[in-house]
Amino acid sequence: MPFNSTSDAFQLHPDVASYDGPSTLSVVGLADDVLHAVVADAKKAVGGECVCDVANYLFPQGRVVSGDKNVLEEVTTLATAKGAMKCSPVAVSGAFHTSRMQSAKDALVDVLKTVTFNTPTVPIYSNVTGKIVDDAAAIPELLARQLVSPVMWESTVKNLLEDNKDELYELGPNTQIKSMTRRISPEAWKKFKNVDVTK
Repeated sequence: MPFNSTSDAFQLHPDVASYDGPSTLSVVGLADDVLHAVVADAKKAVGGECVCDVANYLFPQGRVVSGDKNVLEEVTTLATAKGAMKCSPVAVSGAFHTSRMQSAKDALVDVLKTVTFNTPTVPIYSNVTGKIVDDAAAIPELLARQLVSPVMWESTVKNLLEDNKDELYELGPNTQIKSMTRRISPEAWKKFKNVDVTK
């Protein structure tokens, strides 16, 4: 697949980043049931056809909420009142991994129809399910679903470790994934290696 095909799917649909200031919020320190209730209450308070969902399950009690800016402001107020350790905006330009990405998903589905997927020769874990994908036919569906579904990062890392895949590498200039891994498994964090590919 040409690399720019996926980006074209986003460029054709600027609405994914234009509805009432869609944004993203990092929330740390709340149990999932409490955070889910906070999100539901925030959506009820704002009303209308607002969008707001937990978009990333990064590490225990470390989640990211995406949605319309006015709802995220309400989430910040409610989550802080419930005892969240941190509620901080994330510098992104859209409500990623929510239904606000549906138009981009539809465009990506069309692009993926032009691509041939083969059975993976190495284990591939999907962030949609956190599990191994070994059926080539399932890959395009999962790629498209990822645009509107939460990232199950914590589950993905836990399943990797349960499958005895504990030699982890992060390619890039920063160490964010390693830092998150420490919250999931201190043992895996100790073996974690960072590779700065910018050098």
